[in-house]
Amino acid sequence: MDRKSSLLQGDLKIGIWGVGHIGYSTMCHFAERGVKVLGFDIDKEKAAAVNRGESAIFAMDYWLGFSPGY
Repeated sequence: MDRKSSLLQGDLKIGIWGVGHIGYSTMCHFAERGVKVLGFDIDKEKAAAVNRGESAIFAMDYWLGFSPGY
């Protein structure tokens, strides 16, 4: 099985370092397509917000073109 199929079937995850503007939007991009994503950040509050399903980034749904569920 190739990596793309493994990602889409949930056998593999993508790791993202940093959950700021770029990292968070990247996580949402892949998660919206069914890929499991694991995000890391040295800012404990940012990481906690993502774990609660929240984003500290204003109007992220506008920039993404969809609501990531927060």
